[in-house]
Amino acid sequence: MSRWKWLLVLVAATGAGLSANVARAQSSVQMFGIIDSGLTYVSDRGGHSKIAATDGIQRNNFFGIQGAEDLGGGRQAIFRLENYFALNTGAIAGSAFFTDTYVGIRDSKLGQLTFGRQYDFGANMVRYLACLECGIYVVENADLDRAAGDHLSNTVQYKSRNYAGLTFGAMYGFGQNATGSTNLGRSYSLMLQYESGPLSAAVITTNINGSPVSTSSIGVPVFMGVNTNSGPTVYVDQRRIYAAGASYKFGALTAMAMYTNTRFTLDAQSSTDQVLRAGVTYLARPDLLFAFMEAVDRLDQSRWYSSYASVSYLFSKRTRVYFDVGYQKATGAGTVASISQIGRSSTDKQALARVGLIHNF
Repeated sequence: MSRWKWLLVLVAATGAGLSANVARAQSSVQMFGIIDSGLTYVSDRGGHSKIAATDGIQRNNFFGIQGAEDLGGGRQAIFRLENYFALNTGAIAGSAFFTDTYVGIRDSKLGQLTFGRQYDFGANMVRYLACLECGIYVVENADLDRAAGDHLSNTVQYKSRNYAGLTFGAMYGFGQNATGSTNLGRSYSLMLQYESGPLSAAVITTNINGSPVSTSSIGVPVFMGVNTNSGPTVYVDQRRIYAAGASYKFGALTAMAMYTNTRFTLDAQSSTDQVLRAGVTYLARPDLLFAFMEAVDRLDQSRWYSSYASVSYLFSKRTRVYFDVGYQKATGAGTVASISQIGRSSTDKQALARVGLIHNF
């Protein structure tokens, strides 16, 4: 290394040390993440049963850094950098170094304003998935309604403070005409949520111009005029995503339900997807959690009826093992079962079983 490079390293290190000393009393930085891996058995994938090592199923594997600096007067500067990875291969998600990134200001009276690549408000609805412990498998048909929580690029997002249990938010995305974009054109998302005691409820709407859909994950032969057997990713306009969800706690049992209605357009084609999910979670003991959910998915003339169940044993607040099962039955001409992240069945039926381990840090 040349003497100039050594000098630059020394200056940078000295500056970082001084900055850390100045900010230590008023700033905080936290590293966090989730690691999930296990084995999944599938009854039918392309005509064959299969057992495989899979990861990031009950929760996405991710690593993140977030921080806040106290600016005084009830205000903080905040940031978050987060990325997903495949535990079994070590690969990062896509080509982006970070997939969830924002910086902004939080004010105790005015709310929070952030800028970056952020989750739309559909992510707020994840809490109303009764079998959230069943992971990504409960997401229907290529996540057409974005129920798993998805990002939008080049966004500005506002979240209000809590007004006696009521919060609201709005975000706008300027689009990103680039490979791998989640919104080629403009997008927006709105949210209204209420929480009081055992009750929680929310409604959201999201609108995206140019949203990618992996057609190979949908159990129909044709979607929006596109042959799904070749499995292309197409960019459609999600003209309307409406979602409403609610949960209510009855002691150790929590009942949850969520409905989504998504309208797509592509050139002269249009399509509507509706999904109703309902179920319960039951904390039998502080270390034993049960969950069950039923789902009905209607995409035009096709239907998918799904059942999911899960049991989790908690070794600690951060580590647990779990066992999941799922079953799906499809109806409609040419329609096959296609549980999320599994791949299409060769018939109208598909079942799975999974055992896994998850650790939070």
